[in-house]
Amino acid sequence: MQSIIEFYQTLDYSLLFAQLTAQIISTIPTNYTVAENNRNIKIEHFENLVAMAAADGHMDDDEKEFLAEKAEEFGLNPEEIKEILNNPHELTFKVPTTQDEKEEQLSDAVFMAMIDGEIHEKEYAMCINFANKLGLSNTDVDEIIALAKRLSL
Repeated sequence: MQSIIEFYQTLDYSLLFAQLTAQIISTIPTNYTVAENNRNIKIEHFENLVAMAAADGHMDDDEKEFLAEKAEEFGLNPEEIKEILNNPHELTFKVPTTQDEKEEQLSDAVFMAMIDGEIHEKEYAMCINFANKLGLSNTDVDEIIALAKRLSL
């Protein structure tokens, strides 16, 4: 009788890895690449930030600068940016699928609200609303605000 150790020594791990990889790859739609998914996540993130910036009826210069930096960071082209900025009130909020994406978007929203070094009552309410849409809590907003204040010192 073969021992467990001997059994595991006879396994061909490269074959098992190849089978597992094939199973994972088969679950990915063939017409949708990881790069396209990442790009869509960035566009949705940018759209959510634009919608929040425009929620009070205008975008000040600091918000525009922040959004321009984000657009560049996300690799958005001028046509995409123009289309999004020209129709901010037509944007629909898109909830990210991962916790990391939700927290990153909330952090960006709080940072944008605090771009002048303060968070005003209306901005705070917008951040709370944003957090709630993301499935995050008021405490999450407060923690990000506290961290932003510590970092700005």
